Amino acid sequence: KDNKNSTYFDKIDEASERSIAIGFLFYFFGSFADVVRFVIIRILYGDETTFDIPFTIFGSIIFAASLCTHYILQAVIITGMENTKKTLMKKAYYDPLTGLANRIQYEQCLRELGAKKEKFVLVSMDIDNLKEVNDMLGHSTGDALLKSFAGILMLVFGDCEFVGRMGGDEFMAVITGEMVDDVPGLIEELQKKIDESNSSKQNFEYSISYDTASSDDIDYGRRVFDL
Repeated sequence: KDNKNSTYFDKIDEASERSIAIGFLFYFFGSFADVVRFVIIRILYGDETTFDIPFTIFGSIIFAASLCTHYILQAVIITGMENTKKTLMKKAYYDPLTGLANRIQYEQCLRELGAKKEKFVLVSMDIDNLKEVNDMLGHSTGDALLKSFAGILMLVFGDCEFVGRMGGDEFMAVITGEMVDDVPGLIEELQKKIDESNSSKQNFEYSISYDTASSDDIDYGRRVFDL
């Protein structure tokens, strides 16, 4: 698909360049025709003859139109490439099922926090018995469970430094700043949201296993990934 997009943009760019070339040729030959016409009229009728430049004017109009076409096509290319870049970025940095950030973003986040030597807390969470849900109720139900849990995580940890899916049934939140002191409250809110979800009408009930770790537990001379 990306190769098709590239070919598509190349064709538009080629059409854009051709429009400029065609417009310039119209202007050039129109001006040339008027110059030749001017010389012939001067030779035949002398200096007193009035003279206009219809071919030059026509060529100028075509050239102006080709310039407008060129800029419109270039705008289409720029917009399309920006959209393609956003799509590729989303594919690279976000989990396609839940829409949460993925492991690549998580590792970037840790590297940045390690460089800043800023205090942070990790909250690691696994959904219990996801395999059993998939086996007994089907993968579509398992996917619904993952999406539901992702929505809860965004409600609870959406304002934190990071919240994402590492893969499978594993999720991670990174908490920084003033929210570090409110980790127990966030965990309590998470459990409350899960209980509310379980009490609603759905095909599954679920629970999570979790634990936390603080950057106070490591020496910043070591890699933050050791945490």
